[in-house]
Amino acid sequence: PEWVAAVSEGPAITLFGIPCRLITYNGQLLPALLIPIIAYYMEKFLNRIVPGIVKSLLVGSGTILITGALAFSIVGPLGRYVGDAVSGVFLFLGDNVPFIAVAALAMCLPWMIMAGMHTALAQFMSQNLETIGYDAVIRPAFVLHNVSEGGACLGVALRTRDKEFRSECLSLAIGAIVAGVTAPAIYGCNLKYKKPMFGVMGGAAIGGIVAALLGAKAVVMGYSNLLAVLPMFLNTAWAMFVGIGVAIVASAAITYVLGI
Repeated sequence: PEWVAAVSEGPAITLFGIPCRLITYNGQLLPALLIPIIAYYMEKFLNRIVPGIVKSLLVGSGTILITGALAFSIVGPLGRYVGDAVSGVFLFLGDNVPFIAVAALAMCLPWMIMAGMHTALAQFMSQNLETIGYDAVIRPAFVLHNVSEGGACLGVALRTRDKEFRSECLSLAIGAIVAGVTAPAIYGCNLKYKKPMFGVMGGAAIGGIVAALLGAKAVVMGYSNLLAVLPMFLNTAWAMFVGIGVAIVASAAITYVLGI
């Protein structure tokens, strides 16, 4: 409360002679991610230089003191500015070339998900909703990737002659499209047979172009599945549904043509 009041009232604040920038951190996750990293290395450093007899007294308190000072004076503002810059990039792409941004991200998501890199995008998604009021790039790309995984499974189901495997692919497709659960589709079918991954990438990119050109924008956080489209996108849900339909058909068609 004291910090919020200081930001609103505007008095100059210094910490150990270092000026602290009076900025709010509403919807900002980068500062919260950077500060623990600083604390981690600070604690390791203090553990090396503080004598063992006083470690329990000085290491923890010193970590909090130094990291806290850096958080208010350097790390927090840096995270805020970087976060704003990233939001600005997404805003620029969403306003000027949204079809390129959504298509490129949706096409890369299969590999980002397998590497765990997709989780890093969540902070920017929430930050966009907080700062500009909508997300026209990340959430649409997530939704289109998920349904494209299902579309590729449909393509495999149409191509295979194995009735049991066809039934499995249809189940995986429903899980990815309706529930947004893509790991079984990725590892149980599309990545396993390699070529369907091109169907996923192509379908997601084509669906991304269509949805972006029609103006799909998410206005609240939600899960990336078919059932969540209407509450997430509200007035532009129709554009998202069109993009989803295109992505499913395109990914299924590309996969069917390429085979397994």
